[in-house]
Parts: sequence; C-alpha cells; structure tokens
Amino acid sequence: MRKILALSSLLFIFMLNIALAQPGPQMPPGAMGPMMNELPAMPHLGAALGLTETQLDQIANLRLDMQKKMLPLRSQVVAKRNELKLLLTADKPDMGKIKAKIKEISDIRV
Repeated sequence: MRKILALSSLLFIFMLNIALAQPGPQMPPGAMGPMMNELPAMPHLGAALGLTETQLDQIANLRLDMQKKMLPLRSQVVAKRNELKLLLTADKPDMGKIKAKIKEISDIRV
C-alpha cells in the first residue's frame, strides 16, 4: 500500500512539474512596448456611449491625425535609443553624453 501511495505521489509531482513548465499565454509583439498607448478600433464603444456616426467619424479623424503626428516622433526615439546603445557599449562610456542622450529621448517622449 505504501509503495502505491509513494508512486502515485511521485507521479502527481511529476505531472505537476510538466503542467507548470508549459508556456503561458503569449503577449502580442509590442504589447508592453512604447506603442502601448495605441488603442484598437472599438466600433461597439460608439453604440455603448450613444455616439452618432458623425461623432465616430470625428474620433476616427482625430485618431488618424494623432497617429500621423506620432510616427516621426517614434522614429526619432528609435534613432536616439540606437545612439544611446552605441554610447553605452563604447570602450570608455562618457556619462555626460549618455545623460544628454537620455534627456533628448525624454524630451521627445514628453
């Protein structure tokens, strides 16, 4: 009886380890990255809020304008981050230049 109980306990622990080792749900690429503030289109939201078609069109236009303005800023941030990586990986990193580059990135993000 003890052997059966010991074997079943070991089997349970083994199966539990296998179950816990499985990968969890995957986040879509960039879900937690810099583009986190991009909202998906939510047509059902207009109905829930009682918005008219004109209001929905205005929201869509505002959103498109915002995206057009954000695109060059995101490109600048990516370029500055690449420059920062170069500064950080230099043989003798200059902290003054690194801090200045971080400040540039912060200013663009603001």
